[in-house]
Amino acid sequence: MHSIIIIDENPDIRHVLRLLLRRAGYQASAAADLHQAVAIAQLTAPQLLLIDISLLHTSIRAPAEYVRTQGMLRPAALIAMSSMHVFRRREIQALGYTDFIAKPFELRELIGRIERALGQAARPRLVV
Repeated sequence: MHSIIIIDENPDIRHVLRLLLRRAGYQASAAADLHQAVAIAQLTAPQLLLIDISLLHTSIRAPAEYVRTQGMLRPAALIAMSSMHVFRRREIQALGYTDFIAKPFELRELIGRIERALGQAARPRLVV
């Protein structure tokens, strides 16, 4: 079973996404910020983080860099989500995220993105 951590300041969104992802067969945990996510990751070894980047108080690059430097995800996927539709998928991927999904989204679309991201994270990568 794949482990996912949802990072969102909104407790209602965290609760609903956690329930929906658990019903979809994932081991889902939730955190209000990156510090909580790191603590949870030490217990759950997540394969994917679902991060709301619109409410971060730092640059959108910072979460991807922070997560990677903490050694949380090897290999791993980071999906950025936001209600601000100014982000483009290629820009987000250039910052270290696997994918981007705009809020609001359909559950089917989210599950598809998660499955695709987990498939990409499982592939061997050439490290130079």
